[in-house]
Amino acid sequence: MTNLSYGEAKREVLALMKDIDVYLADGHTKNSIYEMYKAQGKITCKKAAFYRWVDRLSDQHPREVKNKTLPTAEKAVEASPVKIEEPRPTPTAPSEKETGLLVARPKLKRFED
Repeated sequence: MTNLSYGEAKREVLALMKDIDVYLADGHTKNSIYEMYKAQGKITCKKAAFYRWVDRLSDQHPREVKNKTLPTAEKAVEASPVKIEEPRPTPTAPSEKETGLLVARPKLKRFED
């Protein structure tokens, strides 16, 4: 089997596309259409390339165009699965009055002027 030149698979499928659309509308599968044309020698491309070009060029399966606009910031925050929490207060050590324990603190030397 020889390699096809660049774009040859697309040209082969494009040449047969009207008939392929009729077969698809009648309920034939892409595989049965591929096998029929392969046996007749009308196509030489691989099955994956045939499927890809039929999907792209077919009237029966138009490609969906997705909206490529970005959501606004408010919608993005509403749709976000991550909860945005407010900052936590920094923990402080409990005072001696709260715990009832005396904490031993080292005495610091005082320097006098």
